[in-house]
Amino acid sequence: MKHMDVGIFNIKTLAAHVSNHIPTNKPYLIGIDGLAGSGKTTFLTKLIQVLENENLKVTVISMDRSFWKKIRTEACRESRFDSERDSVGEDYDWRRLKLEVLVPLREGKTPVGLPRGQVLVVEGCFSLRNELQEFYKLKIFTDVPRDMALIRAVDRDGEEERYWYENYWRQEENLYIRTHDPMQRAELVIDGCREIANDEVHLKLTTAFSRQLTAAADA
Repeated sequence: MKHMDVGIFNIKTLAAHVSNHIPTNKPYLIGIDGLAGSGKTTFLTKLIQVLENENLKVTVISMDRSFWKKIRTEACRESRFDSERDSVGEDYDWRRLKLEVLVPLREGKTPVGLPRGQVLVVEGCFSLRNELQEFYKLKIFTDVPRDMALIRAVDRDGEEERYWYENYWRQEENLYIRTHDPMQRAELVIDGCREIANDEVHLKLTTAFSRQLTAAADA
């Protein structure tokens, strides 16, 4: 999927689009993916604020908080690269996310323990993997250079995590990008290098989706 650089875009237009396309019996489902340190949470925080200003109740599922398997041993990490597609992102229990949350929602059911809301956001690395993409109404990817993502991740998590990021996590992310191609499958790609100001972000969007957003803004 080819993206075009459209420069600055206002999140309020995106919120209006979401508000106008919420299904009647289930939430509008958004997936937000990107490298560790790419600005996913920063964008999500602003998106929630704007959506709530539209009187929309937002529920967030964090891959890190809810579906992290806590696989931390070097043996587990190194064995991850013996195979390709089946192994990538296995630190996250994406199968449980699919079976316990995404499939029931598609069938109009409310998963056990999940607060009911009009918008549901799944946020985290590997959230746009091939097996999950069909469930999202909107797929968003935050994009930054690899070196910047590493600097941010280490600043956030501590210098003691640098070795882990450089020698394991980067390889995992590279394999994911190569085999699942989440950025090219996303309807909306955000420039995570740019600061969000006045609800405006720098975006790259598909031509089709940019037309939808323009129509929502003009309505």
